[in-house]
Amino acid sequence: MIATIEKPMNVQAAIDELITPEPTIKDPSVSYNVAQRLITATVIVSYVPDPSAPNQSIPKIVAPIIAIPKSKDELDNWTVLWILKAGPGFSRDFPPVFHPEEGITIPPPPGGKPVLLKPASVNFIDLGPVRENQAQWRVTFNNNVPSSSEFDYGIGVIPTTIQGRVLPAFFHDPTIMVASEPIDG
Repeated sequence: MIATIEKPMNVQAAIDELITPEPTIKDPSVSYNVAQRLITATVIVSYVPDPSAPNQSIPKIVAPIIAIPKSKDELDNWTVLWILKAGPGFSRDFPPVFHPEEGITIPPPPGGKPVLLKPASVNFIDLGPVRENQAQWRVTFNNNVPSSSEFDYGIGVIPTTIQGRVLPAFFHDPTIMVASEPIDG
């Protein structure tokens, strides 16, 4: 990026203009590719003001609601691909990444609140990070619930500050809904 200075400004203002991070995504999303049986969930990781400590920020994960359609048979599987995106407080140079062992956990790690456990008729066949990209994790499900239900899961993220300092991992525990009806397409 080349900055042109048309009017006098102090050196710090010129530097700030050069290193302003690119615009970030603020809202999570989910999309369904019925033909490929792929559900893509965009998860936003941000730094937000810490209500207990003025002038401090804390990391926050915002995940979309995911609904897994019912499988037609034992070979009809759906893959959920979670993609981490940097929200406010992150730079494209230091994006958030999944925790290498606990990126997506079913059930979530203990956290003091009651956990909705995965129904026995929902199985995951494959669970793990996408090797080529630390900001992606996938799980393949086979859903045979007789009636709609839901269960909790965990998202583990290792955040990095805008200055490149790695912070301790933190977790979030959203919910997945499982539908009792298949999607045709």
